[in-house]
Amino acid sequence: MYVYRPNSLPARPAVIVALHRCHQGAQLYADNSGLPELDDRLGVLLVFADTTSANNVSSCFNWFQSGDNQRGQGEAASIQQMALHVQSAYRADPARTFVTGLSAGGAMTAVMLADYPGLFSGRAR
Repeated sequence: MYVYRPNSLPARPAVIVALHRCHQGAQLYADNSGLPELDDRLGVLLVFADTTSANNVSSCFNWFQSGDNQRGQGEAASIQQMALHVQSAYRADPARTFVTGLSAGGAMTAVMLADYPGLFSGRAR
């Protein structure tokens, strides 16, 4: 994972877990998403979760694999552990942890919300 921490971080910051698309990777997503620039204004922690070609030949999140899309298993469990680690390491506000993604990362976002509804906060309008 790649954690982006803005220069000014408030006490008990929010956390946003960002999941990349296929053929991208965490660093490339961070470099091209615009999220770090936005984050410098918002003052939250960004967690760019990563997967590699060792997990999937196209470096996609395996949202479609039963061993990776169920609570406590595979990539879903790994992403959950990343979020919990950042909450602890940076004393982040656990009530303000969010997840977002692009393409395969968007599909994995749905997996994370279904598997760990108590970990991620969110609201839609």
